[in-house]
Amino acid sequence: MKINILKSIIVLGIGLLIGWGFLAGSEDTDTGLIMAIIVCICLLIAGEIMFGIEFKQKREGIMLKTSAGGWAFCVLVMNMAFLGFAANLTVVFIANGISLLLFLLLANSIYKV
Repeated sequence: MKINILKSIIVLGIGLLIGWGFLAGSEDTDTGLIMAIIVCICLLIAGEIMFGIEFKQKREGIMLKTSAGGWAFCVLVMNMAFLGFAANLTVVFIANGISLLLFLLLANSIYKV
């Protein structure tokens, strides 16, 4: 496993800009800030796996990158829906936490195979 610094910095910038978009799209500043942080962290995790890390074994790398991309898409759609419907923060935390833990379980299972 090798980390590409330039791609990691680009992923960081993209994650911060998308998080800022969630902050700007929120009606409530406090809720928007928390959602922006959640989205930024989730996208940084997925983005680093997809673009920032190069795996020695191509097969497991492709499976991890594909699952990270699918999870990132689901997180974006889910949080856009939460932002549009002005969901309660408890629901946002629980849904994002469950999706993160399920993704980590899946990624660990793929990596161990």
